[in-house]
Amino acid sequence: MAGAAAERQETEFIRAIERAVRANKKNPITVCAGGILIEGVIKGTKYNGRQQSGSEPYTDVVLETAMKKKNILNLSLKGTSAPSLAGGGLKGIETIIPGLGNRFMRIAHKELV
Repeated sequence: MAGAAAERQETEFIRAIERAVRANKKNPITVCAGGILIEGVIKGTKYNGRQQSGSEPYTDVVLETAMKKKNILNLSLKGTSAPSLAGGGLKGIETIIPGLGNRFMRIAHKELV
């Protein structure tokens, strides 16, 4: 159920952007995200796809801006306590440090036996 709640948060954020752009007569808006101002926002969409590890991506929303450079921005709506690390879990850790899980299990087995 936690996933459904997160999806609702992302969907509502995108809807809020759509409403604000519409209320601004389809002109770009400024979005404040964690104290950072993102200017020229014209559209927000849900990020689709998975990470290379097959797990959920850290990016939640894609913002499109009217700026000439860097007009696509990926935004995470996860809090600072989110457990994701390169996709989370052992797959994420293996992505960052290949073989770490195997080395750990060998040492743990040796110590236990």
